[in-house]
Amino acid sequence: MKTRLILTLFTVLLIFSACNKDDDHTDPIVGTWEIRETHENYTMYMRFTFNSNQTGEYYYTEAEKGEEIDEKKDDLVQFTYSLIEDELSMTYSITEYEPEYIHHEVTDEYRYSISDNKLSLSYKDELRYCEPEFYTRKN
Repeated sequence: MKTRLILTLFTVLLIFSACNKDDDHTDPIVGTWEIRETHENYTMYMRFTFNSNQTGEYYYTEAEKGEEIDEKKDDLVQFTYSLIEDELSMTYSITEYEPEYIHHEVTDEYRYSISDNKLSLSYKDELRYCEPEFYTRKN
């Protein structure tokens, strides 16, 4: 009887230890990615932050040659995103003035891939995917 009890407990322990926790899965895109390009007369800086709850923020700025990048919170664009295979869709709100203020949502589509600490994003225009831009994971 004691052997049967030990065998049963061992079996139950083995079953529970073999279970996987899929809830702990974090998509590799989650995190902050940035790119900085220096051109002849200016420096361009972009940053994407992807959160695990499918929200994020985007920041873009340019600085003329010799000036420092000035990051301001009011320049952040909040977005939601979805991933399907190698496709990334980001939806955000914009405001335009034509001849009055108009608020509407925009969805941009990208092809993406991640290798090591590099994120490749290829913007999809009406006809095709553009050349990719390469972002580095920010620590």
